[in-house]
Amino acid sequence: MSGIGAETTVVDEWLEGVLAGITDVTGVWEGVAPSLAPYPFIVYQHQTDEDLYALGPTRVWSDCEYVIRAVAQCDSYADLADIANAIDGRLDGASGIATGGVVIGARRLGQYRLVEKYENEEIRHLGGRYRIIAQGS
Repeated sequence: MSGIGAETTVVDEWLEGVLAGITDVTGVWEGVAPSLAPYPFIVYQHQTDEDLYALGPTRVWSDCEYVIRAVAQCDSYADLADIANAIDGRLDGASGIATGGVVIGARRLGQYRLVEKYENEEIRHLGGRYRIIAQGS
């Protein structure tokens, strides 16, 4: 697979498989969870990427940045720590194969935290920013 979106499609599929085995979450979604999804769940979002080219027009891989986080209605980030640690344990230093390519490696760049109010309830997000290098076939 080559062309626009090839590498991010590889990363999305790989993330779905790697994150699917985390217990105590109701689902894993790209972008946003369904509006009635019960908490806690995992959301991942592509933020940016940069392509590496060899001499000439051949793209070698895409160096992608994703935010991957646990989301729940809770009073403390500590309530999400086990899930965030499970995410990190599965991703940091990992690699793998997906349809149309390969994930060469993943590393956490830093922590991600967010709190928001929704209908007088606090919704917290805890996870990380990850650098994921992928190559389409």
